[in-house]
Amino acid sequence: FYSIRGQAAGRSNNREAASQTSAALVRFWPGSAKATFVAAFALSESADGDEAAIDAVIVLYRKTILLDPKDDVAHTNLSLSLIKRGQLDEAIAEARKGVRIAPNYFLAHSALALACYHKGDFDAAIPEFRAAIRLNSQDFESIVNLSLALIVKGHHEEAMAWAREGIRLRPDRADGYAGLCAAMVEKGLLAEAETTAIDAISRFPRATGLRNTRGLVLMRLRRFEEAIAEFRMELELHKKPKPEMAIIYQNLALALQWRNDGDKAIEAFQAAAKLSGAHGDHFNLANCYSLFGQQDAAIASFREVIRLKPDAYLAINGIGLALQKKGLCDDAAAMFCESVRVNPNDAMVHVHLGALYHGLGRYRESLAEYRTVKELDSGLTEEFQQ
Repeated sequence: FYSIRGQAAGRSNNREAASQTSAALVRFWPGSAKATFVAAFALSESADGDEAAIDAVIVLYRKTILLDPKDDVAHTNLSLSLIKRGQLDEAIAEARKGVRIAPNYFLAHSALALACYHKGDFDAAIPEFRAAIRLNSQDFESIVNLSLALIVKGHHEEAMAWAREGIRLRPDRADGYAGLCAAMVEKGLLAEAETTAIDAISRFPRATGLRNTRGLVLMRLRRFEEAIAEFRMELELHKKPKPEMAIIYQNLALALQWRNDGDKAIEAFQAAAKLSGAHGDHFNLANCYSLFGQQDAAIASFREVIRLKPDAYLAINGIGLALQKKGLCDDAAAMFCESVRVNPNDAMVHVHLGALYHGLGRYRESLAEYRTVKELDSGLTEEFQQ
């Protein structure tokens, strides 16, 4: 009775009933892995982005696994909950356990793929999405996410094919249309992408993702005012701030940056960095600060990038450029040298260091950097000379 009640409460999004039932299941059957699992499942179905509820779900799935370490579904569901909280390394570890226990369970592969996708490891995500689809050809989520991962890797034709398969399976879902539009944008099919986006928005006016995609099309067409309006409408469609909204703020910021609206671009990049906490969003924020003359703020943001990713040599290089703009050339040279130490194979960093040496009258060192640039990328030697 409690099991049925809990699942019904979760699926009907009745969080209070789900919480009460979950508590009862754990209280009456504290040593039962099945009862604990149902308690976690019921609560997860009604969590709807609530961080405290998701944390409670994670605790319950962990307890389920302690009671039954071979429960592949618990490992898989724990992974999905950890993804929602941004704990991606642990999510990947739990999903791998699920795959090892039940290699033919498609959701285990799908969870592993999704965790790798959010981690930015698309090479690991793609084969897992394919495995999930092989095991369940109706796995719409994996099909759409595979399409998005393929876009990132530059496989635009295949991405469009999978997006169309998603639309065929679920014409009532906007996700497939958003993926198709995104692939068309990257393929350079801008007119087709805009037509598809407008049609999809008319079908799904309250769906998330479509206006963001149309905004990207409009940016490529250099219609920045319209793009900004689309990104803002996309943000309004989201009920609560979520990490996945960071990309929308980032796109909005880029459009505002193109419009030369520095203050609003910085605000949007700040929102993206706050939501995601990712080093890439902090890097974009730092570059925006520098572009609009706020070098001290840029340096602070670049240092945050380095804190999150110590080998981020481009952030070290960014500090050097900001220091150079402040007239602190010796300090800038030290940062460029550190960037070269971390990654000696980026020709552009050598360009920056060589140009600075030339400006300081250190011609022998400048010539050495010029020769390095020529070895690494002869196409940049002209830029060096300028």
